[in-house]
Amino acid sequence: MTDWGEKSTAELMSTYVAKDSGFAVPKEGWRICLAHEFKEKRKPFQATDVSLSQIFEHVSFGIRYLKWWYKKTQVEKKAAFIDIFGAQPLRQIYGVPLGGIGGGTITRGWRGEFCRWQLNPGMYTYKTVTANQFTVCLRRDGQTVYQQVLSVERPPTLQGWNWGYCGEYAFYHALYPRAWTVYHLPGQNVTLTCRQISPSSLMIIRIQVCR
Repeated sequence: MTDWGEKSTAELMSTYVAKDSGFAVPKEGWRICLAHEFKEKRKPFQATDVSLSQIFEHVSFGIRYLKWWYKKTQVEKKAAFIDIFGAQPLRQIYGVPLGGIGGGTITRGWRGEFCRWQLNPGMYTYKTVTANQFTVCLRRDGQTVYQQVLSVERPPTLQGWNWGYCGEYAFYHALYPRAWTVYHLPGQNVTLTCRQISPSSLMIIRIQVCR
């Protein structure tokens, strides 16, 4: 790993307080603590980002695009798969997708949420499904001693669930087509390693949890 890579990883993991590195998690890849908050503000490329010189240089391309965009959105009433007039807000939440080579994808965020999918190539649905979560339950002598939704979010819905997992005790590690999330359960002396792999172009996922 280069000095830049080590520095970047150190910054992304600076809020991680647990000591456990998980089960069989490789050193190579992209790693981030679930409590990390990105400081920089970014935005997608939009029509207002095109300079006058670029407009004059590529005027013929621009005319063709405008004709195509008008036909697609106003005549056919369909979504344009390249839409510089209605670009999606840039959200730094996405992780390794499930599938992705011509067969559609479902994307999990690095905090564990299912937040984007596409069944038709190029046509994405950007929506986080709140109820799609993993929950851990520990029982000793037939009694539940620990139960937690493995999500740092605190949504206004599903109030009966125990939300608000402490992100400082978990990290996400991506190395396509695999990804790992390591959860340390405070006060339980238990660390879970959630490993996902999408071994084909189909939207198929295998998730294995190791203690």
